[in-house]
Amino acid sequence: MDGSITEQESKIGRIVAVSGARVVALLDEPIAKADDPAAGAHELQMGGIVKIHMPDSIVFGMIGGLTIPLPSDDDEIDEMRFVELDLLGECQDLGAEGLSKFRRGVSELPSLSQVVYRAHQDDLARVYAATNPESVR
Repeated sequence: MDGSITEQESKIGRIVAVSGARVVALLDEPIAKADDPAAGAHELQMGGIVKIHMPDSIVFGMIGGLTIPLPSDDDEIDEMRFVELDLLGECQDLGAEGLSKFRRGVSELPSLSQVVYRAHQDDLARVYAATNPESVR
């Protein structure tokens, strides 16, 4: 798999703030309610991994916060929802060779309005690879 965006990518939002290795994104999809049995695996959770496509790499971040800054008592009102991300590291896009091994740290920070995607199982395997000394522990 190379670093290009595919139809299977699941967009969750866009970046609205960057401060060092901390990024805040405005969510496109609602945060599942705790009593919603249909939420299942699609619910965003603290500690979940997301990714941001950069020109020459994919940056991975961990969800460190979920916020509704102006909550409403009315379930019909669409609320603004934010996710706070701690950037973990990146995989370089090697073109036809695919992606490099995950390495901690980010060489190029994301910018405003960049899209944030859900990480898939193969992404998680890269980030948490036990055989790679640069993986997350």
